[in-house]
Amino acid sequence: MNRIYSRAAALLALCLCLTLACPALAAGQKNPLPVDTSALPVPIDEGLSYNLAFEYGNKSYLKGDYLKAESYYLLTIRKMTKMARYTYGDVGNNLALTYLQLEKNEEAYALCRCLLTENLAASAKEKYGYMLNYLVCAHACGIPAAKALKEALDEGFFSFDDLSSDAQKDPGEYAKLFTGMLYNVVYMDMEGDVPGGAASYAYYPSDRLSDLDSADLMEELAARAGKSGDGQAIAQELSRAEYLGFLQDVLEQANEWNRETFGQADPDIEALLVYLDALKDQAE
Repeated sequence: MNRIYSRAAALLALCLCLTLACPALAAGQKNPLPVDTSALPVPIDEGLSYNLAFEYGNKSYLKGDYLKAESYYLLTIRKMTKMARYTYGDVGNNLALTYLQLEKNEEAYALCRCLLTENLAASAKEKYGYMLNYLVCAHACGIPAAKALKEALDEGFFSFDDLSSDAQKDPGEYAKLFTGMLYNVVYMDMEGDVPGGAASYAYYPSDRLSDLDSADLMEELAARAGKSGDGQAIAQELSRAEYLGFLQDVLEQANEWNRETFGQADPDIEALLVYLDALKDQAE
């Protein structure tokens, strides 16, 4: 699955699917997505095949014509009457990001949640990408990162364990997805009233993917909080300056993965580190 990684207006990493996962017809599958495809927001050629409609939707999205992108994605779903289940995940993911750009935040959140709860991902890596976007949509609806993570883990529609084997096979893809997620939760922790998302995210995979991550810092903070892996408890145990320093450590760790995998640091993470340093100076 080809993807691009971009920054939205709020500087959050997003994951856009560029090709359908299953271009060939498969066993019939009723549309599982919570969308009405009967009416399109702007006129388009409704005689297009589903794969051309999807391609035009992506082109419209990348050009910033989000209403037209919405129409093309809805048409794609309408035409996909016999597609494999996980193909709905690809177009649903992109439609959710389109809703986000149109500030239809509740619709975007419902779609992203559906992708996860209905298990529409074709692989663990794809599910991780959907989870990255789910966090962005939750944040747009005013839901703290820590709460969104806890619900996903408690309800069982997301697990870091699912990614373990895929991460071993493709550490580059893992690094892009996971560092994008860390970037998001750090950014959300800085903006939100309830911190702890970054602590939660940084801790959980360190416990399960130990060969890809140093768990020492996370374990120490978890022990100080008295609740292993509880991000909000960790955050409450630290002063503002200490927690900002922790967020810096999380991002430094993410950048180290980038250096090891790609030979260079992520410029967006570098810029956020500078901003965190300024905030920490104000807090001390």
